[in-house]
Amino acid sequence: MRLAVFCLIGLALCRAQAEPVEARRTAEQRLAYVEALMRDESAAARMLAHEAARRQQSAAREHLEQGRRLLEQNAPERALREAEQALRALMKARQLAPDPAHQAQVERVRYETQLAGVESLARSLRERPDASAQSAADVDRAARRVLEARTLAEGGRFAQAQLVLAASAALLASALDRLMAGRTLDYTPRFASAEEEYRSELARHRSLQELVPLALRVLQPEADAKGRIDQYMLASAKLRASAERAAGNHDHQTALEALREATSYLQRALTATGVGYPL
Repeated sequence: MRLAVFCLIGLALCRAQAEPVEARRTAEQRLAYVEALMRDESAAARMLAHEAARRQQSAAREHLEQGRRLLEQNAPERALREAEQALRALMKARQLAPDPAHQAQVERVRYETQLAGVESLARSLRERPDASAQSAADVDRAARRVLEARTLAEGGRFAQAQLVLAASAALLASALDRLMAGRTLDYTPRFASAEEEYRSELARHRSLQELVPLALRVLQPEADAKGRIDQYMLASAKLRASAERAAGNHDHQTALEALREATSYLQRALTATGVGYPL
């Protein structure tokens, strides 16, 4: 029994001794990592040329030096906290003064993403049989801007190309506005049955549903607008599911009412993207 007690006491002592050793090792590693980052001369030069980045770099150096002092005073946990603060300040400094090559790659990816969205919406608008002559003219002007953006991108001028694509997106948004404004919410009875009217409304619903993700990609609304759009799309999906259940039970009048409400949420979603849909 005494032997077992002594063994437990020994294990506890070993654990107590190991914990400070591990904490010190972690602090040393983190401080060494920050020091290695600080020795990056090209990054340091960029930060020195940027006032806000320079302040963050200075703060990182102060936290690093304080961490070293605390480690010498045998306070590894506090030293680790200083190392983490140093790392956060240094990362902030690097973000403020990014590597030009990395920044160029970021701009390229943004351009390619924006280009894909603009071309997708343009293709969709061209294929719509209900597009007006004015809408078609807007799409043609947008296409010319896309060609201009491609030329800029081929010369490595991705930021300028994005600005031109934004102008193209504005023209496509105008074409989409014209398309939506040409639609009316006229529910005057002109169908042989509720089932026929339900099928017509379902086709309209699907058409609008396809436009929402395209408008999102091209117009890129703010985060709060995206939150509202997600809510509208979720509400629309739930109502459409309810409509489909009612239609499956051959209650097409109930299905039609639910589907109309589902479509109204799609209209709200389009409006939130920036498209001037007449509600």
